[in-house]
Amino acid sequence: MSRTVSILVLCEDQQARLFIQAALEELDPRLLRRLRVIPYPGQVLRQGERGPKQAEGYTVYPAGSQHVRENYPRLVSERRRNEGRLREMGCRLIVHMDVDHSDGSPRTIADRMRELTSACVAQSIDPPSVTEPVAHLLPRRNIETWITFFLSESPVDERTAYPHMAKPADAEPAACKFAQFAKKNTQPAQAPPSLVHGLSEFRKAI
Repeated sequence: MSRTVSILVLCEDQQARLFIQAALEELDPRLLRRLRVIPYPGQVLRQGERGPKQAEGYTVYPAGSQHVRENYPRLVSERRRNEGRLREMGCRLIVHMDVDHSDGSPRTIADRMRELTSACVAQSIDPPSVTEPVAHLLPRRNIETWITFFLSESPVDERTAYPHMAKPADAEPAACKFAQFAKKNTQPAQAPPSLVHGLSEFRKAI
């Protein structure tokens, strides 16, 4: 890993990558120079391709949640190895995985956290402690729920599948609002529970 990298991002897809990148840029554009995004399925695999494939030394799996879960222990370990060597802020890790909650597939944030913990245990790696700078962004139902909430400025249902943004830039205003609330250590009125959790987690990385 390059010594100039101090923020690692492990995410499911492009929408999440753009959201996290825009949030960091809102906080401080200089953070983008310290950013390394781990290759994700939509970036490496063609539609319908079953994979997995190798990219930049990482194994990229076709399903977003599987990709995050399988690579999570390695990224936790990499962050620890590079802590203290990468400029003054050390090394942070931001992890995104949609909860994908629906009536047919009920899941919670706690379920996703257990999956990530189990992935670490299976590879004999200690899961991150609550004090480590590892931020878990676990939108429920998915990242579009958060984006819709900020853009509509109205309550959202975490069981509803909100539409994907037609243009990548459409998510940027939502990400900027997310960053502003995280920086102020506040939360918007009527925010869904997963967003409240995400704001708290994001502050670990900033």
